[in-house]
Amino acid sequence: MLFRSVCVVSGSCAPAASSSRVSLTVNPLAVGGTAIAGRSQVCSGSATTIGVSAQTGTIVGWQSSTNGGSSWSDLASTDNPLATGPLTVATAFRAVVQRGVCASVTSSAATVTIDTAPAITTDVTNQTVCAGDQVTWSVGATGSGLSYQWQRDGTNLVEGVGNFTGTTSTTLTNSAVGLEDVLEAGQGYVCVVSGSCTPAASSSKVSLMVDPVSV
Repeated sequence: MLFRSVCVVSGSCAPAASSSRVSLTVNPLAVGGTAIAGRSQVCSGSATTIGVSAQTGTIVGWQSSTNGGSSWSDLASTDNPLATGPLTVATAFRAVVQRGVCASVTSSAATVTIDTAPAITTDVTNQTVCAGDQVTWSVGATGSGLSYQWQRDGTNLVEGVGNFTGTTSTTLTNSAVGLEDVLEAGQGYVCVVSGSCTPAASSSKVSLMVDPVSV
């Protein structure tokens, strides 16, 4: 915005005198807009892009902060969007924006959270039961967006088929084991755990031995 000013000096004698006409330019404050993530979640070790929307002014730098910390580090980039490097921890980003000669301001921050691939934390073991008994296996895993699929001899088990339940959960149950369920560990039972990041994780492949009921 431009203003023009002049000072008129009057006295007891005419004429009045006027100063030179001068201008005053007012630069509006920089408005950082809102920092937005190209993806708000990435798999550990992946990169993403961060952009600034509703930008007024020039981006003169970027800053980042990790794991919710209050300390911000300067990044050597003025790009918009900003291409991040591989991320392994949750990282917040914000832009430093300047317009004209006024002081710079920082945009709001956008945090990119980290998803992790599945990992088995509680494994399964071999089992030996009597014919007709119930048997269960349970698996524990960490990771993001987990799903479970139990297999026998490399084939997905189906819920309710062959006395099996929990075929897509953490615990597999066979309510009445039969001799047809016997498998050595080499062709045994395994749980495949998938997630939003790869690779999938698999439990150990375990055996089921059945003792026939004595007559």
